[in-house]
Amino acid sequence: MMVSVKESGMVFGPYPKNSIFEIEHSDEYIALGDGLKAVEFIYRPKKNSLFFVEAKSSSPRPETLDFDEYIKDISEKFVNSFNYWMSVRAGRREGDFSNALLKDEIADQRYVFVLVINGHEISWLPPVMEGLKRKLRAEIKIWNQEVVVYNDTLALEKGLISERERR
Repeated sequence: MMVSVKESGMVFGPYPKNSIFEIEHSDEYIALGDGLKAVEFIYRPKKNSLFFVEAKSSSPRPETLDFDEYIKDISEKFVNSFNYWMSVRAGRREGDFSNALLKDEIADQRYVFVLVINGHEISWLPPVMEGLKRKLRAEIKIWNQEVVVYNDTLALEKGLISERERR
């Protein structure tokens, strides 16, 4: 069975159902209560790779105060989602993850925080990626994580999305 996720004017997937976990809609995650933010979904594109995917329809300009808040918000979603994932893997929390999402060894996994911004110009992506890397510096160093920022065109080329609304 294949699953697609519609978010921010884009259709992510279709992906095999056992390779995706929609954390925002997870009863277990929601039960943790207010104050926790989550990415749209966690996706296993191939063996030993796990993507934490957040979608946005816009981004503020880097010279504005809104930009710092935007980076902080997205960073919190990545960190909260990753911490929840690891707490499930450690047996501290329950999570309705498929066996395919749990089968790789933690030490062997490549963890990638992926932000996709619909309608964003390619030249506008580097400041967003640098802002996220700066904010997530400790997590990146400790866990050897990666951060990538795509617009809808790049996400389509990479096979993350299959459709988009053009603006």
